[in-house]
Amino acid sequence: MVDRPQQSRMNRIASPSPELAKLIDLVNGLPEDACDTGTMEYRIRLAHPGLGVFEVMKEVAACFEVELGRASDLVRDHTGPARDSNGLIIAAQSQGSYNRLIVARSVLEVLAIHNGSAIEVARGMARALQTRAPKGDVREVTRHSLLMWWERLPMNEIDHVVSRISEGQTRDLTVRIRWSVNKKRELKLVSIPGYPAIEETDGLRIRQCPRCRKIFFAGRIHQSACPEPCAHILRTLKWRKGYQEKYQQQRYERAELRDAKTKTQKTG
Repeated sequence: MVDRPQQSRMNRIASPSPELAKLIDLVNGLPEDACDTGTMEYRIRLAHPGLGVFEVMKEVAACFEVELGRASDLVRDHTGPARDSNGLIIAAQSQGSYNRLIVARSVLEVLAIHNGSAIEVARGMARALQTRAPKGDVREVTRHSLLMWWERLPMNEIDHVVSRISEGQTRDLTVRIRWSVNKKRELKLVSIPGYPAIEETDGLRIRQCPRCRKIFFAGRIHQSACPEPCAHILRTLKWRKGYQEKYQQQRYERAELRDAKTKTQKTG
């Protein structure tokens, strides 16, 4: 049997929807330096300005195939075959699915970066006011303190540049992002193109782990690192740093005490 206080704590842990969990797994399965097919085309045109349109498309297909090879199995299963039935150019459906993942990652990163800044400010304010407690993180990082960051932003809408490819026949790939706070004090985001899995969740819970750099859903509102193993590793490193500082201070104080005793004995 689980006692009531423990059950109450368990109930406070939120979970992502299956659709959001799958989307997060997909974007984390992309290579860290992954780019959309428009960027691939732009780079090929710069390197080979004399190529015709069809030749460029063939080169893009080759780059896309390599890019998919670097992605996770989940991403490859999601996008499907890299080339069309003729094996010459990119399969249109695969290209669209892959590019949407690139844009989705950018949308999630915008949320995660702002939430990370909000957490840092909340903890900094608490340190400045000297209100830290033994479990200060829980009290410092609250829904209210996170929303204060978002409400201080000059606008609630941005055109986020996913990739800057404005030369030649291509244009910058951008996504329009708009956010608002509903009656439940949840952060809701709408983007063009749209992602229902993101729009239906509380945007305050989208974070980026400072250790592995992966996107994750924060089950607890104060959580700043993905649960396992990064959160445990970061806690251990933080404890070791604090212990070393405390140990050095104790050594310094003991040395001063010995010096004081030695001086007293000599004068006595």
